[in-house]
Amino acid sequence: DIVLTQDPAPGYVSGITEGTGSDPVHVTFTATDAYGNVATCEFDLGIKNGIGVTENSILDAQVSLQPNPASDMVTLVNNSEIALQTAMVYNIDGKLVATIDLSKNSTFSVADLASGVYMVKITGTDATAVKRLMVK
Repeated sequence: DIVLTQDPAPGYVSGITEGTGSDPVHVTFTATDAYGNVATCEFDLGIKNGIGVTENSILDAQVSLQPNPASDMVTLVNNSEIALQTAMVYNIDGKLVATIDLSKNSTFSVADLASGVYMVKITGTDATAVKRLMVK
């Protein structure tokens, strides 16, 4: 029989560490067998700020995809002062189907995409937004 222990205990809730000045959480797993042999695994876990309501609201009203619905080319219109970096296009199944470098071009083709609804995650230097794109 092997006894496994974890510190902090399973279910421990940690906040976002990156960009907040908070330290990562130090996690330790220990396995002890019936003969007293011990193995330990340790690492620091930092949680990066992902997509959420706060992040979306910063850019939500400031960026748009035009035309929408589209059949050929789409232009990402940025009315904010935030420099945009990438647009990641996901199909309805959550599969990444395209990545666009917005630092080079804000217009991209959707001609190769099947008709349907796509989600476009737009990432800027300090904000993220998700927009729905319909392809004819």
